[in-house]
Amino acid sequence: MTEQDLEKQNAVLRYRLEHARRTLEGAYDSRAGFGAHNDPPMRFQYSEIDTERSRQDKQWGGPVTDDTRSDDEWCQYIEKQTEAVRVDRALDLDKPGATRERYIKIAALAVAAVESIDARLRLAKGKQ
Repeated sequence: MTEQDLEKQNAVLRYRLEHARRTLEGAYDSRAGFGAHNDPPMRFQYSEIDTERSRQDKQWGGPVTDDTRSDDEWCQYIEKQTEAVRVDRALDLDKPGATRERYIKIAALAVAAVESIDARLRLAKGKQ
């Protein structure tokens, strides 16, 4: 791993840590931005998404892997999860909470995709 790779990974991790800190403090609302989020039950959902992101990072390699993914790949991962929801519901296999868990996974994948895009944009901006 080159020094540039390490710097990139550290920048992504710092960004994610700051985002997680603000999310867990309840200061972030994706619809309104930082400082607009005061609904305690919503904080729990953001916390679940953050926990799922951490699980996905451990499973798939984190920012080093995520930041190599294309937008099409992120769409495919999200589509796979949404298709699983559709199939379970169509076959009446939907167990209580299973759909909700899929949506937490989908939200975490969407966050990962946005973080990946942001990392690529920061890297491109740094090269200019």
